[in-house]
Amino acid sequence: MLVVDLRRYRKRAGLSQAELARRSGVSQSIISRLEAGTTPAVILQTLDRLATTLGVAPGALLRRRPTRSRRRA
Repeated sequence: MLVVDLRRYRKRAGLSQAELARRSGVSQSIISRLEAGTTPAVILQTLDRLATTLGVAPGALLRRRPTRSRRRA
């Protein structure tokens, strides 16, 4: 599963969530949910806006979440 790894890039850019929201046009609540991992999906246009504002490729904001292996009893 891919998740958005936004917090690291936002902090590296020295931006608060509010400032990133203002600059990117993406609401602060969406940024907060993306950073918390509580949103099931991200719209590509949103990802592109955030990446452009942070000066990175959209793919840089994505990382693979390790899947939990199920143990067989």
